[in-house]
Amino acid sequence: MRPIFAWISVLAATVLAGVWSGCDAVGPPEFEEEIVVEGYLEAGKPIGYVTVSRTLPVNEAYDPAVQAVSGASVRIELLGAHGDVEASWALFAPEPASGRYRTREAVDVLPLRTYRLVVDAPGAGTVTSETTVPALFRFVDTEERTFVYDTGEAPLFEITEPFYPGRQSIFLITTIALEPDTANTTPFYDASGEDFFTLRENVSPPLNGANFDRTPSGGMHIRYPWIGLTFYGLNEMRIQAIDDNVFDFVRSNAVQQGDQGGSTLSPGEIPNVIDHVEGGRGLFGSFASASIRFRVLPNPDR
Repeated sequence: MRPIFAWISVLAATVLAGVWSGCDAVGPPEFEEEIVVEGYLEAGKPIGYVTVSRTLPVNEAYDPAVQAVSGASVRIELLGAHGDVEASWALFAPEPASGRYRTREAVDVLPLRTYRLVVDAPGAGTVTSETTVPALFRFVDTEERTFVYDTGEAPLFEITEPFYPGRQSIFLITTIALEPDTANTTPFYDASGEDFFTLRENVSPPLNGANFDRTPSGGMHIRYPWIGLTFYGLNEMRIQAIDDNVFDFVRSNAVQQGDQGGSTLSPGEIPNVIDHVEGGRGLFGSFASASIRFRVLPNPDR
């Protein structure tokens, strides 16, 4: 997951550490151990790993080797239009103590289909979650282009318009510096004082597709903001169209962490993270992804 969804693994670590009970103005509730699941489906790609673990009190250090759940019955089901099960795949743990489960054969994820995760953990009951996978999309022109930093309008790219049932598409845009160097940062980040390694990947908040311009061919224009660029040289922009589960998790987790106005809320007003998991906690979500590489040169006039 690191290359595409590094941001979500960081967020899920909050779940695995047990920081899941909402703040209570009266006092914290008594801790109750819960099963945590973490898994993601990418449209057109094989089903990946599903991690199963247990929560622990917020004041205790999380140890994956201790909290991982072994011996669980884990399966992923492909659902029909009426909720019937069209296909089912049992997952197994190559390393039983890791709590990481996968299919025995490669199973490609179908776009615009609904999948259900079912986990039966020893002594903990059944945990379920469903996700509807976004449609595939792509960049119209994948040729590598070169831009000069902060000259004229920001770089413009065109993608085919994704589709998600019942709503506008929601995107996350990640920029990954492929040639990071301390002497190669853009002016904005050169003065930011941030840690070098944290600048390699820059992730946007959720972006509504309704805010992007449409093209005559029916696609969408993505204008890349210069402020999102941390390093000159070769960069990769990855766009993920996300499902409702990922969208709700990201936006509600941002409030928990003090982003998007969360820091202005009093303890009793901070809402719980929205996870769409029945019988446990965590995130079982899906996304479609497209990427493109572009090169940025320093502006000789700056």
